[in-house]
Amino acid sequence: MSRCESMIDMRYMFTNHIYCLSETNRLARIEKLRALLCESGADFVLICGRGIHGFGAWLTGLMNPEFPGEGDGGFILPSEGNLIEVGSNALLTPEYLAAWRKLDVIQPPAARVEALDGAMGFSGEQLRGLLKKNRFAVINPEIMRADLRDYLRQELPGAAWVDLTAPALKLMAVKSDEEIEVIRHVGRGHDRVFSAIPTLLQPGCTEREVVVGIRRMLMDMGAAGQEIVNVMPVNLISSPQSGRSSNLPLTWPGRRLAEGDCVTISTLSAGLSDYRVGLGRSYTLGHATMSTRACWNAVVSAQKAAEEELKAGVSIRQLRAAANQTLVKNGYAEDTSFFVFCIGYEIGEMGTADLEGQDMALEADMTVVIAPSAHTDEGVVCTCMDTFLVKEQNCQRLTSTNLALQELM
Repeated sequence: MSRCESMIDMRYMFTNHIYCLSETNRLARIEKLRALLCESGADFVLICGRGIHGFGAWLTGLMNPEFPGEGDGGFILPSEGNLIEVGSNALLTPEYLAAWRKLDVIQPPAARVEALDGAMGFSGEQLRGLLKKNRFAVINPEIMRADLRDYLRQELPGAAWVDLTAPALKLMAVKSDEEIEVIRHVGRGHDRVFSAIPTLLQPGCTEREVVVGIRRMLMDMGAAGQEIVNVMPVNLISSPQSGRSSNLPLTWPGRRLAEGDCVTISTLSAGLSDYRVGLGRSYTLGHATMSTRACWNAVVSAQKAAEEELKAGVSIRQLRAAANQTLVKNGYAEDTSFFVFCIGYEIGEMGTADLEGQDMALEADMTVVIAPSAHTDEGVVCTCMDTFLVKEQNCQRLTSTNLALQELM
């Protein structure tokens, strides 16, 4: 094995990112986004932030940035020509460009802008070369730096712009057959992890030990990344079934599990090709009380009520309403959280926590998490979380972990 091959292997060992989507799939995505751009009547779309909403992986096939730099740089997709990746937040002013030309160290964007596929910063010269109708589009304008906004006004005087964020995110949310197969694979990995969770839930173990154990298993199933809190989020809530647990803030390493506890665990981890899947269940250490069992049955019924409604054309608001109607019918308060959302490269894909996203009609081949929660009078929290594939007339459950409340004896 050569030194180069060895280094590549070390990189994958360190980050665990594995990508398997084809170049054909990636290029098809770019053309779909270009068609949306042309439909808007704009000459190019400026995507702010290389990693925001997962655009970096979606457009390039490379790993999503995991650190604060995900908001740096961005992408420019012209109505004709190559996708351009902007590597930094530098503003290439005429003075800046003149200095580089004089030094002859790194040449700035050339006149033949149609041949470019990368840039060291935002260039007014480059953007003017792409502008024909004096109209451009922006994705993620809310993270645009003030100096970039002023720079664009200066370099593109009088140019109008349109926000394409919502339609672009909806476009991303519709998965290809190839992507759906990858998501199914990630779902199977999550199911295998949850089948082993009972081995971690022992009286005397700390909550930290359980979360670390789950993350180790997720890594073995293909979950990826160094920034594990974001890439492998694990939400664990434990409490005694009889009598309220302490409301004091948890201290490291969390409370110790005890006989009679109820433990609710959910995750939205990223796996193969950085796609995320949501899965969550509740467990009892010993027999479940009548109130815990009733609470669990209520959240399962609520999820099934939403599942029965899930198909193309239905909105997230309708799904939440169906689930909450069932919770109320069973004597529990409505779940006011955004417990139904699209999922893909990111948690809450398509901006589904926004008012506009709540009423947007879902389309076939979107993937959606449904995760209603309720709590008993004693404060025990139950959550039933699963991931579904939207179809034209119904939906398919992509996670197959048993829906029964697990009593661990």
